[in-house]
Amino acid sequence: MLSGAHTVGFDCSGLAQYAVYQGTHKKIARVAGAQYADHQCHHVPYAQHQPGDLVFFNDGGSIHHVAVISGHDRMVHAPHTGDHVREAAVYVKGRMDLVTRCW
Repeated sequence: MLSGAHTVGFDCSGLAQYAVYQGTHKKIARVAGAQYADHQCHHVPYAQHQPGDLVFFNDGGSIHHVAVISGHDRMVHAPHTGDHVREAAVYVKGRMDLVTRCW
């Protein structure tokens, strides 16, 4: 969870870290790029995604966003630091071909 002088809430990777811990009691890495590579988790093709998997987005180089799969092609995410956590359709643009499963 992020907190500062004017911000309280989750950023995307903080939400993912919190969700994984609540579901599995595993403490995964704090930032999205490190979460994608976390040794406690494994990758599966996006087509096989299940609720609880982490879906990542990149800009052609580095990972810049992570969300938690909530259902078929749906995700729960924190769009921007301090914004409200919400459910949305999984973005197509920048979506990586593999999801990370930590359970």
